[in-house]
Amino acid sequence: MDNPAVPLTHDVFTKKYEKNTRYSGQGLELKIHMPCPFCAEPDFVNFKLLEMREKMIRPHECQACGRAMKLRYEGNPSQLLITMIQTKGAPPPDFLSHTFVQEREEKPS
Repeated sequence: MDNPAVPLTHDVFTKKYEKNTRYSGQGLELKIHMPCPFCAEPDFVNFKLLEMREKMIRPHECQACGRAMKLRYEGNPSQLLITMIQTKGAPPPDFLSHTFVQEREEKPS
């Protein structure tokens, strides 16, 4: 891989992701500081727990690896399916390729 921000193995990715996951605040003000789901660089997106769905349905782009993703929610609260959708950038490393659905946003012609 050309980008040094992207870990080369699942173990390195997992350790980096865990290290760069942070929480702040308490109770209803709890905020999650989520690393990039592709390269694990810190602060890919930050959101209050109760605002996660609203925040994550829009694409967010990593400044380190250039990939973007959003979440798609389907179903109802008792049977909710959440899918991670990659919307921009190079395919994820092989060890993460099963995690994402590739979906490119169409540009008007």
